[in-house]
Amino acid sequence: MDSSKEDTSLMYSTHREDDQSNPLQGSQVNWSLPVLHPNEILDENTQFAHLLLTLRQFMDCNGLSSNVECELQQAKKKMMSVKQNFIEKQLLYQEMKEMASSTFLLNQERHLSSAEDEWVYSKLEQCQVGAETFQRLQSSAATTCQCQSSHELSTKDFIKVEDHKRLKEWLLPKLQEHLDNKCLLLSHYFNPDSAEEAKSKHSIQKAWKLSDVLLEQKAPLLQERKSLQFVLLQQKLQNIYLKSLLNSLAILDKMVAQCQLQIQSQADVVHVHFLQAKCRATCYKIRLEKLKILCDTYTPQKVEAQKRIRSLLEKEIFAQQMERDMVTRNLEVYRGLGQSFSALVEEYEQLRNTADNHRWTLCEIRKTKA
Repeated sequence: MDSSKEDTSLMYSTHREDDQSNPLQGSQVNWSLPVLHPNEILDENTQFAHLLLTLRQFMDCNGLSSNVECELQQAKKKMMSVKQNFIEKQLLYQEMKEMASSTFLLNQERHLSSAEDEWVYSKLEQCQVGAETFQRLQSSAATTCQCQSSHELSTKDFIKVEDHKRLKEWLLPKLQEHLDNKCLLLSHYFNPDSAEEAKSKHSIQKAWKLSDVLLEQKAPLLQERKSLQFVLLQQKLQNIYLKSLLNSLAILDKMVAQCQLQIQSQADVVHVHFLQAKCRATCYKIRLEKLKILCDTYTPQKVEAQKRIRSLLEKEIFAQQMERDMVTRNLEVYRGLGQSFSALVEEYEQLRNTADNHRWTLCEIRKTKA
């Protein structure tokens, strides 16, 4: 660490000496760093830019040093190995437990259990209890920050070494056979056509390769799942956009209604003026049509004839008025005579009637004589 610090200080001093002779651009520094800095700041502070370039030699693209990167990779590998070992042990434990329980139930149904089988099942049950106890103790020690050695327990407290060897010799072939049967069952479930094949090494090897086949088929399924998720996300976004659009339309309708209420009076006034102008135009059109009809009806010849007729009528009216005036004057003179005029009028009427009667009689006599 001290040597690296000295190298860094030496490189920084050399860069500071060559600052004016070899200026750097901000874009060059940003290309070599995972974090972007404004070009103006880097151009103004060239020493800071040289320092960043110097640090870049001891870091990767993520900003980690080589030592930290190596330690991180080692820690990840160690964690993966521990995780894999734990999962393998847990799976073996579950398989052993399942195999023991299924075999025990089968023997109980068929009444074929022997002394050795009973001993094996008792030892297996004892081992299961011990494994569960160790697991509980480890979890409690991790939560309470206590050491596992404080419990002072080991595998010797649950089973002897001789019994452990004997149990292991009996259990390994049984476990192998159980795992083979389970792999074949999974293979037959995955590929029903292979269920008719007999149990052999070739079929077992094919069953053990089922994980690789599933991994190969998992990739397109994951891709399809991502595409479906993308489609669902698009549908959700479309629904959100549609709801936003509907809300916007509702708000727009409210705003339009408010604006209509505000300008309704002005619109009514404009509409009234428009109707008035339209009525005036209609009246003018009617008057124009009337004048056209009059022009078509009364030609110049007809107008001249009407003028002549009017002049004759005016003359006749004037003569009648003159006659009426003369008669009225005579009547006024007669009225001025008083009662004697009335007697004369009555006598005149009688004489006139008598004369009319005599004329009628003479006419009748002449008709009879003829």
